[in-house]
Amino acid sequence: MERPGLKRIRPPRELTRPAGRLRSATASLLRILGSMAGLLAARFSVRVFIVSIPDPLPIAICLFFLLRLSGAKIIYIVHDPLPHAFRLPKRWRWLELWAIGLSYDLATTIVVLSEASRQRLSEVFPHVHRPIEIIEHGVFPLEGCGEPPGDGKLLCFGTIRRNKHIAQAIEGIALARQDGLPASLLVAGETHKEDRAYEEECQRLARQAGAGVEWLPGYLDDAELPAIMARCDAFLLPYGDFHSQSGVAMLAASNGWPIIATDAGGLSALIEDGLPAQRIEQPVTAQSVARAVAAFMAAPIYTWQTSARAYRERVLERLSWTAIADRYLEVARSP
Repeated sequence: MERPGLKRIRPPRELTRPAGRLRSATASLLRILGSMAGLLAARFSVRVFIVSIPDPLPIAICLFFLLRLSGAKIIYIVHDPLPHAFRLPKRWRWLELWAIGLSYDLATTIVVLSEASRQRLSEVFPHVHRPIEIIEHGVFPLEGCGEPPGDGKLLCFGTIRRNKHIAQAIEGIALARQDGLPASLLVAGETHKEDRAYEEECQRLARQAGAGVEWLPGYLDDAELPAIMARCDAFLLPYGDFHSQSGVAMLAASNGWPIIATDAGGLSALIEDGLPAQRIEQPVTAQSVARAVAAFMAAPIYTWQTSARAYRERVLERLSWTAIADRYLEVARSP
């Protein structure tokens, strides 16, 4: 929204529709150059920069270097200490890791979303000696979600990635149905562009599962989420090799939905804080997912609803964006 004190830099946009390779490349280059020019121009009036998901990384490193050289303070929000899929071939993995570590070194302060992220970053990049602050993920309240209906449908939502164990979720639902449970699964999310083969594998498993699995491909706009959530009893999050906080778990917490999840990464902190959850044993297998689904469905849905509503009221206050902003202001004002 337009408001006093807010200035938005609008570089040229990427092409979202199919176009020729030259047109797409030109649009990407213009977006990158426009973003760099806007940020460097902003340095004349701004000293503190909060950076989230810089891409492409080589350009971001150059920009970080120029900003730091000018005396700017960079607060770098690191959602995941390591990428979910590396872009360079395995023989060049060292170079990609070096570049990631360099981007952390060029920051003034690093912000992570969970204690698990802080530990993972320190473990993989022990040479990075920048201050690391933990500022949790903010809430995502939506209008018109209603309440979990109690129909036995579960929701896997978000980018289709291997560490989310979508394949094991599909197979686990199939096992639960074989045992007579009225469970089903809705998978909704977009392709992880660095690992399209995994989505193809999951789609094959979904077809084999038949009526037990519904596949809804592609990015979902926020306006579409309430109707999707209103069809499901819980979010299914069988994550592994996960060290950040889950935006999907925060979506559940913010709107009064329970989760069926592992305790990987920041999920553990939310569960310990009171988010109603049925835990999935690790390592994640189809069998461990099926057992967790059975345990979840053994309790009346109104029990889960009551607990989830109570947690929602608490988390909306504790992790409001006003509270999150206050934490960033503290970091920005620190020496």
